[in-house]
Amino acid sequence: MFTPKAEEGMDFKDLKAFNLALLAKQGWQLSQNSGSLAHRVLKARYFPKSNFLEAQLGKKPSYTWRSLMAAREVLWRGLRWSIGNGRRTRIWADRRIPIPNSFKVASSWPQYFEGELVETLLDRESGGWDTGVVKSIFLPHEAKAILSIPISLSFLEDEVIWAWTKKDAVWKETKLLLPRLNHPHREFIDVIWKIWEDRKEIELERLACTAWCIWKNRNAAKFEGKCKQAEVIASEANVLVEEFKEQNVAPRQSTQPRTKVWTPPREGWFKVNVDGAVFKKLGSYGIGIVIRGEKGQIRGAMSKKMKIPLGALEVEAKAFEERVLLVVNLGFHKRRCKSGDRCFGR
Repeated sequence: MFTPKAEEGMDFKDLKAFNLALLAKQGWQLSQNSGSLAHRVLKARYFPKSNFLEAQLGKKPSYTWRSLMAAREVLWRGLRWSIGNGRRTRIWADRRIPIPNSFKVASSWPQYFEGELVETLLDRESGGWDTGVVKSIFLPHEAKAILSIPISLSFLEDEVIWAWTKKDAVWKETKLLLPRLNHPHREFIDVIWKIWEDRKEIELERLACTAWCIWKNRNAAKFEGKCKQAEVIASEANVLVEEFKEQNVAPRQSTQPRTKVWTPPREGWFKVNVDGAVFKKLGSYGIGIVIRGEKGQIRGAMSKKMKIPLGALEVEAKAFEERVLLVVNLGFHKRRCKSGDRCFGR
């Protein structure tokens, strides 16, 4: 299971972390699908008066419940509260503001303020935040982040949401017509290769720049605590694409494509061309040799396939040896030799 995928393994780096991630996904499904059979069974046994995210381990828990509870902390690291009426979300204890990575306020609790829940920061008459209270309690950058959170006029219930920007939102902003893949791909290069195989008419420059900007945003969020909105990421990708196009404008004048042409030897001489190929999956290699005169006439040829797993350099050396032996065996004393430009691997 820990063998690299290049060696036909599964390439697990940390089996425990992978297991916790899978369990956390199951915990997310439980918290989002209250009508499922699994949720109803576990709720009746372990959290009849609360929800999965607030449940306790309880007495004599099953192995399944103990496993889910062990992964709940992993799930909490990626969640935050979406503010509705503010009656379920605590101001200082809960993750609720759009500032990665903590999503919590760092401002101290002032003695004159008695509110504990977010609802004390809302102005129901105006249908939004109480701007004066927010600015008087929190640090400037935190107050700005809090006031940027939209509040519904219907004051819905608070709910837990995924805290991070979804990659899907960025791709939608690019307007790229990405294909719907029928099976999941674990590596991004696999997705690119699939698109290339299907010959989809996709602007590859925009695809590459968008992927790079998403990766850059991921690193900034993880190491610097700065996360950008999907529209900003897509806009930055568009700027990179335009800069790339400006620097890679094709010349107006048409140029004839260069083709590699075989050149004959001097009169009375012979030219020997040789090349090799490596067949890794078959554990073998092949060599081809052609001897031609000054007018291009074939004076000798040979091809050979050997079931020996050699590398590219070894095959080139073997091809040189076979070329010399063939020239000597055919009796060509005056010769001009030239090897193939490279050894192709298949």
